[in-house]
Amino acid sequence: MTYKYILIGLLVLTACTESQVKSYLTEQIKDSQVDYSGTVQDFKITRVVDGDTVEGEIEGVVEKIRLIGVDTPEVFGGEECYGKESSEYTRERLTGKTVYIESDNSQENRDKYDRLLRYIVINNGPNNASNFNRELIIQGIAIEYTYDKPYKFQDEFRSAQADAKTQQRGLWGACN
Repeated sequence: MTYKYILIGLLVLTACTESQVKSYLTEQIKDSQVDYSGTVQDFKITRVVDGDTVEGEIEGVVEKIRLIGVDTPEVFGGEECYGKESSEYTRERLTGKTVYIESDNSQENRDKYDRLLRYIVINNGPNNASNFNRELIIQGIAIEYTYDKPYKFQDEFRSAQADAKTQQRGLWGACN
């Protein structure tokens, strides 16, 4: 699918103008020294596995998505502090929604568990899209997590984590 068709799909779904969508995508990659730009696709979330993993459909195919740049406390194989809260937060925010998923060319397409590695972008209305991965860090639901190599939003996520920690939001205030 070419950039043009992706852009047209975004325009239809968000009711944004073409220039607004281009501006958003350009803003996401403008400061990069590396080509981090990736593909953007619609994704209908059908199930939240835990705070940083969701399941849904892309063009009729069921896929699991692991969020890039974040790690939430575990709820499987030994529950960690704030694990239930992180899973519930993601469940409340995403279940049943159609979101955009964005790949990052600096990362592999899939992890060792065959989950797609993506950012989730939520359409919050005209001219108002947000990076859900970043939201998890801002709210203290997740910590910044770099698996192997730097990713597009690494500096931004680390800054958000420092603020959440200072403000004792979420897990930073609940888990010592």
